[in-house]
Amino acid sequence: MDDDDYYGANYVRDQLNAILYSGADLVGKAETYMYFEEEDATFLTFPGKAHRETDFVRGATFAGRRKTFTETRFQEKHTGEDSDFITRLRKSGGTIYSSDRFNYVVNRHADKTRHTWAAADAHLMGTGEMKFMGSDPQQIEV
Repeated sequence: MDDDDYYGANYVRDQLNAILYSGADLVGKAETYMYFEEEDATFLTFPGKAHRETDFVRGATFAGRRKTFTETRFQEKHTGEDSDFITRLRKSGGTIYSSDRFNYVVNRHADKTRHTWAAADAHLMGTGEMKFMGSDPQQIEV
């Protein structure tokens, strides 16, 4: 979990259900809402990438059975731990499932020094479509 991001009241329940019905080794969210503080706008990134097997989910959304995390451990790194984990899990034959887009928002601060993830906002916005102005987590809660 990322302390900058928003996790809704049903976030954990959603991920636990996704583990059960998908049978995947790792679940997470690829299609996600992302709030850009500087623009005061919320985008839906990677639309259409929910409810399916995938090769990418956001690191701050990982969930899985204990076995997944004991057999594939996180490496001692300062950045890129999540990408490295996914790569090694897939190389070992592990499966990844992207659950729904609800109950989670990535928050991109105007002050970029607060992020370890150096991607430009314009690039991130280009992965999706604007859904609404402002930040209103109630719009993504189910």
